[in-house]
Amino acid sequence: MQERRETLVELLEGITDRQGLNRVIQALGSVFEIPHTMYHVIGRSGGQIGLGTYSEDWQKNYVTLNYARIDPVVRSCLHARDPIHWNQLDWSSPGAGRFMSNAIDAGVGSQGITMPMRGSDGQFSLFTLSSGETAGEWKRHSSDLLSDMLFTAHLVNEKGLQIVDGEMAASASNLSPRENDVLVLLATGFTRAQAADYLGISEHTIRVYLETARRKLGAANTLHTVARAQTLGLLAL
Repeated sequence: MQERRETLVELLEGITDRQGLNRVIQALGSVFEIPHTMYHVIGRSGGQIGLGTYSEDWQKNYVTLNYARIDPVVRSCLHARDPIHWNQLDWSSPGAGRFMSNAIDAGVGSQGITMPMRGSDGQFSLFTLSSGETAGEWKRHSSDLLSDMLFTAHLVNEKGLQIVDGEMAASASNLSPRENDVLVLLATGFTRAQAADYLGISEHTIRVYLETARRKLGAANTLHTVARAQTLGLLAL
């Protein structure tokens, strides 16, 4: 147990970006002697990263087909604070059954543990170990690694939050003065037309500034863009 933890601390030392963290998470398979390790985090400003050993095809399909909507693991984690053991969940619905069948076909495995974690600023993270072992093999294996898994999940999450929030802040710091001006005006209640008139530019130009700011902040729409800028402390109101 102590050797595992020392190995983890050594692996994480000096990691400053998602590529480095991904290498660590992939290396954890050999530490835990398990096929798959995955980590997903939503930072305080909405930035996200998903890292680990699941195939790229499976990860793309998961997003494209919106599997989070029917995944019993994710649905349970939204309301839990303790580790979620996959074999204790209800997989009886047709949607959940098909999802598990597809996951097995993709090499994810039918056995797993997922640790949900929450931060004080709205962060939400999941750390998962999964395997194709039999129920008996998994019961023995998981009981042996659970304590180290929890230790690992929190250390990885600490590093992951630093990275995802740092990426968002770095992107946000690239807002141009005009983009910042437009967001400040909208945050104080100006309409686009009023902001255009105040700044002496066209509404079309306002829309261009809003779109570039939205992309930089990774936001879904104008309201979301303004909210993220405020969360990051970019707007002096």
